[in-house]
Amino acid sequence: MTNTRFIGRPQTSSDSLTPVVGYKMLGLLRHSQTGTLSVLPVHRNSQSFQFSDVSVCERKRHEFDRCSCGFYAYKTIDEARHHLTASTGQPLPYRSSVFVAEVALSGRTVIAEHGYRAEHQRVTGLEAGPCFRCGHAGTCFNVLKSPKYSFMSIMMFDQLQASCSECVQDEVTAGELELQASYEGYKPVSVSFR
Repeated sequence: MTNTRFIGRPQTSSDSLTPVVGYKMLGLLRHSQTGTLSVLPVHRNSQSFQFSDVSVCERKRHEFDRCSCGFYAYKTIDEARHHLTASTGQPLPYRSSVFVAEVALSGRTVIAEHGYRAEHQRVTGLEAGPCFRCGHAGTCFNVLKSPKYSFMSIMMFDQLQASCSECVQDEVTAGELELQASYEGYKPVSVSFR
């Protein structure tokens, strides 16, 4: 059963190798020891995943059309931005640690009123907001160290946030992020600042 709270009532489903493009909100994490990047959905009870990933269902008897597993995304970037504004309580420009991502969804896919639920997801683009400190246009990413003994520090992850070159403390450039997030054989992940 598709979670209709975000994307509306299901209309059709398909099993396609041709990806559909969707949009969602994500956080960016960096492993504090290896430096590898992963993404984190901003919804509760979400697990981090790679920039290109396959959904894994925890149910023993799995029927995709009767399950809520998978990757959810909106059909338009405006719907994702609206959801981000509503969920953070802040108008655009939005929080520096939450990004709007363009994703390519494929495999078994449910098409709903406002979005999709799919078996496979690949992040193809990231839109970052303003600097976390001064609010000026972002140009890079700052690594926000997780507080000692917090869940994120125990899991050895630090969070990335948009930054300008003046306020950055521990920099990850847009080019570094694009390079790490890109997979061989795919168009590189594009990073832009709003």
